[in-house]
Amino acid sequence: MQIRKNDIILISDFLSEMKRQNKADSTLREYCSRLTIFAKYLQAHRIDITDTDRQILIDFQDNLIKKGLSHRRINVIMSTVCSMLQVERQAGNFEREIVTTGLALPVNPKRIRRLTKAEEKTWMQWLDLKQENIKAAFWLLYGSGARVGEVTKLTKADITKQNGSIYITITGAKWGSDRRVPITHKKAAEIVWSYVQSQSISSEPIFKLKKRTLQNYAHQFYQETGINFKCHLLRHMYASRLLEQGIPMHTIQYLLGHKTIGMTIHYTQAAVVDLSAVTPKIN
Repeated sequence: MQIRKNDIILISDFLSEMKRQNKADSTLREYCSRLTIFAKYLQAHRIDITDTDRQILIDFQDNLIKKGLSHRRINVIMSTVCSMLQVERQAGNFEREIVTTGLALPVNPKRIRRLTKAEEKTWMQWLDLKQENIKAAFWLLYGSGARVGEVTKLTKADITKQNGSIYITITGAKWGSDRRVPITHKKAAEIVWSYVQSQSISSEPIFKLKKRTLQNYAHQFYQETGINFKCHLLRHMYASRLLEQGIPMHTIQYLLGHKTIGMTIHYTQAAVVDLSAVTPKIN
């Protein structure tokens, strides 16, 4: 089914605005996919996109439920649609204000399983065989909890040494979470700093890698070992290690660049908490 010209224009306007806000190309493609689903629904029901109101959104959501999509998937589609409507209304393309609150469906949070000690050792041995830029980038993910897209954008000037510790300066981050954070794992700091010193000063990304390239290597590790692994898992493991070390939750929130403490709590769910101090002993 072809999308109507007017819908294409509005979707394109929204994607252009998101690109201006430095959204990744992969994110823009996902936004386009979600909005195309909405546009096709409107066309099938002969509804002009500018006539969208809350009831139409509810009917669209019901249609997605009937198709058997997961609540999580439906929520991200609805969130993108509502964001587009809000942006287009601010641009003057919609006269009516649409109440979009209360549309989110309940979702059971995913339980994150971290690597076991044996799996972590296997990953490190696998990583040792990779070229230096790949090795340093992965160790930086492991030791800083930074997002993949944040790491691949770093330049040499963004990685500095102060009082014996290695820091990275992250700018243009998601949710406006620009920050300067330390590499909190010793071996990670040593490997990253050694790599940084071997590189000449340049404004280009120091690891010479794209986000997708690192993700492909992570998938390669999974294929070769059968160990369930993604780049983003290193961020969860980082947060869990910090909690186990007694680092306050709000500090972890800053280090990860999270918008809410609730998001940080989700990332630390794999932490192993020592309860011996609050566990009474009886005869």
